[in-house]
Formats: sequence, C-alpha cells, structure tokens
Amino acid sequence: MTTTIFGHRGIPVKFVENSKTGFEYLAQNGEAVEFDVHLKLLEKYDLNSQVVLSSFNIFTLQRLYQLDHTQNLAFLSSNKISKPHQFMTNNHLKALHLDRKAVSEAPILQRIWTVNSENDMNMAFKQQLGGLFTDDFEKAKQLRDGVE
Repeated sequence: MTTTIFGHRGIPVKFVENSKTGFEYLAQNGEAVEFDVHLKLLEKYDLNSQVVLSSFNIFTLQRLYQLDHTQNLAFLSSNKISKPHQFMTNNHLKALHLDRKAVSEAPILQRIWTVNSENDMNMAFKQQLGGLFTDDFEKAKQLRDGVE
C-alpha cells in the first residue's frame, strides 16, 4: 500500500496556511488536502464521495453517520485506541487519524498527523500506513518515492 500524503491545510511551508494559493498548488501537484469544511459546501459542490470527515468527537461522527450512512468517517485521537478494529466497526469508521505515538499494530486503515520530521515520515512509509498529514507535502513525497 502506498501511503497517501495529505497537505495539512494546504502547504504551509510554501504558502500561508489555509490560503487559496496553497490549496490551488495542492490541487495541481498534491494527492490530498486536509482542511476545515462545512457540510453544506460538500453538498453544494457534490464532494461527499471525495471527502473524509474526521473529528476528535466520536459523538459528532455518530451524528454524521445518522445523517448519511455513506460518509467516509475517521476518528482523530492522540491516544492509542483499545481494540481499534472493534472500535471502528462499532462506530462506522473507515479509518483512524492518530498521533504518530498512537499508531496501532492492528491491520486497520491509519493516517497520522501532523508529520513534519523525516524520521516520522520514513516510519509511516516503512509501516505502509494509509496516510499522513504534513505541512511539507513536497518533502514527504520525495522521501516516500525514495522508500518505495
């Protein structure tokens, strides 16, 4: 599995965080982008199938699932999750978005945040995690392409 690299709120090492310029750059050169979004915008632009909705609040994710069973949901956590596969199944989650120190040994879809050091990036690539969120998409891509 190739680790997907998410630009964290654009590409802040190159452009202002959450800037139109940063998002446009990633649209042309990136793989995925992480940013805060309003649900009405997803519906307005028909983006539901292309978006992962993640939250630190499991109750928010449960409510999103009640509103639309097709949403791609992920739980954000800085702590290890006990029995992660069961937790994901019980809460209708497709992935866990974890702090790098909370990565599980379980064979589940995990993406780690916010990864900016080369050591942490290389760890994610070697473990073939599902994704990582970074402020420096270009550095991460160069490292990943060198690991594969």
